[in-house]
Amino acid sequence: KYGPLLKNFYRKVDSYVGQVLEFADKDTTVMMMSDHGMGPLYGAFNVNVWLKKKGYLVLKKNAQSRVRSTLFNLGMNPRNIYKGLTKVGLGWLAWKLPKNLRNKALKSTTLSFQDVDWSKTTAYSIGHFGNIVINLKGRQPQGIVEPGEECETLKKKIAADLETVELPTGKTAKMSITYNEDIYSGPYVANGPDITFNVNNYTYDTSYHFEFGSNKIFSEHLVSQSATHRREGIFLISGPQIKKGE
Repeated sequence: KYGPLLKNFYRKVDSYVGQVLEFADKDTTVMMMSDHGMGPLYGAFNVNVWLKKKGYLVLKKNAQSRVRSTLFNLGMNPRNIYKGLTKVGLGWLAWKLPKNLRNKALKSTTLSFQDVDWSKTTAYSIGHFGNIVINLKGRQPQGIVEPGEECETLKKKIAADLETVELPTGKTAKMSITYNEDIYSGPYVANGPDITFNVNNYTYDTSYHFEFGSNKIFSEHLVSQSATHRREGIFLISGPQIKKGE
């Protein structure tokens, strides 16, 4: 559908690169690079919904939380609310409203962290690109998991469960899973996510938009975008000191 538009856009960008090269004399080295790559996006993996189903995240049993949970299971969630607003031409409201007002309205009607029973929850997701945080005693305000062996055992169990996740196609998802101590260093390692993962090389988004974006483990992306970031970007360089292939 958008093939010609995308090709024309890349041609336009390429023309700008040409203009830059016109300004560069023969002694100038020119570099072009990106801070990330791009690739197709097929949907969203709603991490907290999955954690809830697996029993790592537990909801409160008070009346308000029960009502919100019931409405959530019936489809009253940010994804469907945004979809409904978009159908009547009001999708822009979701982004124009101040974030605090938008979140306050959503928390009064849909499931959120205010409905989580932290005294029984061992793990939750917050942040971007597949972050899972252990509800660690002494670190989280209402932490219940003991540091050390209990925490490490829990992390391995969650990782093992992630490797059994099935895609909407019925195939087992290919998970790339890392632990914080393996990829981070320095004095603030403990403040980072305990587990970071991506689904099928980022083809399913795990970014944090809302605590519970949809009542389904896999759903359409919140704003129906068709592509997202990849770790591998581009790097091009040309100049008198640069030799091809070296």
